[in-house]
Amino acid sequence: RKSLQLQAEMMQEFGACVFDVTLDCEDGAPVGAEAEHAELVAQLATEAAPGTRVAARVHPVGHPAFAGDMATIAGRAGQRLCHIMIPKVESVDDVLVAERALERAGARHLSLHVLIESPGAVHRAFDIA
Repeated sequence: RKSLQLQAEMMQEFGACVFDVTLDCEDGAPVGAEAEHAELVAQLATEAAPGTRVAARVHPVGHPAFAGDMATIAGRAGQRLCHIMIPKVESVDDVLVAERALERAGARHLSLHVLIESPGAVHRAFDIA
């Protein structure tokens, strides 16, 4: 909330959005309350000031909360987000799973920003890209 407020204030001051805000489900959601946190992320994104750039970082593809994150956040706030960040991507298959989740949520237009975080993923980075 503080980041979104600062973003809106700086946008007013400078007349343009000067930084993006990424709302975090992976490190931000309390264990056992992932669905509620995804709802909060969707709400915060949809309520962000017009003209600001807001993204969401969901749980990794293999996490039990991934599908719910994508359905809730992309489904409810996809029109407001600049992209969805997918952490710990290991393969092209992970990207395809994320892409299908976007399609199911009706947010096919939304960009995916994948994070390459392991030596194996670095080795497969060109294929993933």
